[in-house]
Amino acid sequence: MSARQESLNIAGAVIGVLLVTVLAFLAWALVYVRVPPENETAMNVLLGILSTQVGIVVGFYFGSSLGNKKQAETLDKMAETARTVSQANITPPSVTVSPGEQVTVEGKE
Repeated sequence: MSARQESLNIAGAVIGVLLVTVLAFLAWALVYVRVPPENETAMNVLLGILSTQVGIVVGFYFGSSLGNKKQAETLDKMAETARTVSQANITPPSVTVSPGEQVTVEGKE
């Protein structure tokens, strides 16, 4: 992993932790602090916006992006295997099989 990618991951984690912290504080304040009636609507809107942002961050780190990362790793492994096979100069056997004909393949030992 490059240094740039690692710094982006750390920055993303810090932003995620900050969002969760602010959301937790707002939820706590909504329950335990008396909010003036003229600010209740703003507080509820902020709570909704922050909870959505936290959901996006959690989805990014633990949802589809994690699956995409695993898929990319699998594709990298498959490409490496294909590269190794092509460098080994292994040629597959050429066999013509007619429709309905059965073929048994045995490997050399």
